[in-house]
Amino acid sequence: MAPIYLGNTEVSKVYKGTTEVTQAYLGTNTTLATGPTNTEHFGAITYVGDRPTNAGKTGMGFRPDLVIIKGRSFSDHWSVLDSTRGANVLGTNLTDAQSSFSGFSFDSDGFTVGSSGQANSNGETHIGWGWKANAGNTTSNGDGSITSTVQANTAAGFSIVTYTGNGNNGTVGHGLDSAPEIVITKATSRTSNWSVSGTVAGLIPGTNKLTLNGSSAISSDTNEVLAINSTTFTAGASSAVGMNGENYVAYCFHSVAGYQKFGSYSGTGSSLEVTVGFQPRFVVIRRVDSGDRWLIVDTFRGGNTNNDSFLDFQDTLSERNMNAINGLTFNSNSFTVNTTDGALNNSSGTYFYWAIA
Repeated sequence: MAPIYLGNTEVSKVYKGTTEVTQAYLGTNTTLATGPTNTEHFGAITYVGDRPTNAGKTGMGFRPDLVIIKGRSFSDHWSVLDSTRGANVLGTNLTDAQSSFSGFSFDSDGFTVGSSGQANSNGETHIGWGWKANAGNTTSNGDGSITSTVQANTAAGFSIVTYTGNGNNGTVGHGLDSAPEIVITKATSRTSNWSVSGTVAGLIPGTNKLTLNGSSAISSDTNEVLAINSTTFTAGASSAVGMNGENYVAYCFHSVAGYQKFGSYSGTGSSLEVTVGFQPRFVVIRRVDSGDRWLIVDTFRGGNTNNDSFLDFQDTLSERNMNAINGLTFNSNSFTVNTTDGALNNSSGTYFYWAIA
């Protein structure tokens, strides 16, 4: 049975007498929902830059706590901001420490960018994806040997974690109610790669990793995220996750039935359907057995059928088909990979995916 929620609290089982039921009501026709609604915790805004007017970008449907922005019609850096760190920007294609992003704010229905060329270039098209955490309200988490600052949205399997490394394999509380499947970590106070660790698609904590700002296959590493459990992850001494005295941000995610799914598939070299349990609006795919791109496709930019409007986390390229013509089709319970391009569907390839409804 899919999880049942009362508000944001999961109810393990519901019974009528002694019979377990898969749907229940609170009062008259008020359903105990089977998971977060797909527009409550994740959304996107497509917009045309208006620098130097810098009007707010609206239509998200909620106040986002993580915003990732990319220019579509022009080539420039990615912009990653969250409401724990405030108006300080990182780039998924960059190793730089965070820098000030003057004029940026997290608003009730979206965000305001300010006079940024990379995120608000006048007359150019952009997209900003948004994730809801806890409206900027953080808590101190002492579950690990390193005290972390956490914003968690447990219903959506997402948390923002900031902490200072100790160079000694410190454990860091993540604030979720089950173990993250993916932990994406970046130093904010110094240059570093973006570390992608987890337990899907061949990723094994303490054994290997991917790099968000790079194109290499899964590679051996015993010095980044060393372990992940239901309360903490272990940050090795690497400059990407736990160097002594340096500051870090980690974005932690796990699958949620009906809303978010992490997994892997094997390429076939022909049309391939991947079942996720809902109709996706956003999919990230990365080949892991060989070097390739981090490809992002979504319905906000390209629709549900033969969508080949790709962006790539690791570089500055504008939106394009990336030689993967006809791309993906988003079905009611799955997505179909229509292309045989090696970045998405090589007959000998293994692929990581992240899908959100």
